Amino acid sequence: KTPEVEKDDVKRVALLSELGNVYFLANELAQAVETLRQVCRIQEKLSDKAGMSSAYGNIGSILMQNKDLAGAEENYARAIEIKEQLQDYKGLIELYSSRANIIILLARVPEAEQLIKKSLKLNQKNNNTPGLVMDYRNLGNVFLQKNNWLEAERNYLKALDLNTKAGNKRDMAEDYRQQFNLYMQKEDRAQAEKYGLKALEIAEEIKSRHAALYDCRNLARLYIEKK
Repeated sequence: KTPEVEKDDVKRVALLSELGNVYFLANELAQAVETLRQVCRIQEKLSDKAGMSSAYGNIGSILMQNKDLAGAEENYARAIEIKEQLQDYKGLIELYSSRANIIILLARVPEAEQLIKKSLKLNQKNNNTPGLVMDYRNLGNVFLQKNNWLEAERNYLKALDLNTKAGNKRDMAEDYRQQFNLYMQKEDRAQAEKYGLKALEIAEEIKSRHAALYDCRNLARLYIEKK
């Protein structure tokens, strides 16, 4: 049944949402975004703020996948604004992190730092370990951009500590890579080598070939610089 012939707005939203999912799974991203925008227009007419925030968030995710950073950030911002009005703090956690990642890439460092700290408070309140890990990493990235090595490392180590306590080896390796990048930027190659080898050791242990290849390339780059 095509959504255009459905007269009931609620049923039409449901059909359009399903159609958007089909377009997304078929990798027809432009069609998926346009369908979700139709959903937003109907939900605005219905004053369905919860539905609108979800749709804007989904549009942001699709545009991010399509490397449209400005469009993704704009839609995440709309979703956040609505969820803040609704005081939907659980829904805000993921949106804060998603938008912060984009703002960091767009080099809007003060804005990113402010947003991550809001996310951090929510995750601390909800004792959300994966969210805390992401926030500490993002704060580390922010301070890295500011050349504040001490604060960058402090936040990376907080993420590593949480993952170590949880026994999450895949994420521990990722934290070691963050440390590798930090020390490469500081031109402290001895420390960079230490963390690069730790990341590689875990990648090989958990048999993650893609990650191990990435670590080998990192270490090769380091050894070239060391001649």
